[in-house]
Amino acid sequence: MRNVNIRKVVLLDYITHYYENEYGPYLNMCDLGDSEIQKLAEREKGALVSYNRFDLGENFVCWRKEADDLLVRSYTEKFGNPLEGRAYFSLLGTFDKTYGLYRNPRKIVHIR
Repeated sequence: MRNVNIRKVVLLDYITHYYENEYGPYLNMCDLGDSEIQKLAEREKGALVSYNRFDLGENFVCWRKEADDLLVRSYTEKFGNPLEGRAYFSLLGTFDKTYGLYRNPRKIVHIR
């Protein structure tokens, strides 16, 4: 892995995608229908992880979907065409505390 220097800031040149092993990588819960999202939220609420987003309450799913919809709208406005699918999220470099979001976490590292 190589570091790229830009004005004394060191940027890593790889990304890491974290995900729940049970569901697999490169998924976005906002691609699910409302009933599927509700089932996911019910299944994940109370999961024994260090930080459970689903324990934030029923509004978490609404906030997450609104934020994701804003991302899609903004992309479409900027580039003139919609995304082929919803984005999935990765981090620049690694931050293994992200494992705390998942019961059985996995990660994929993409190196440029």
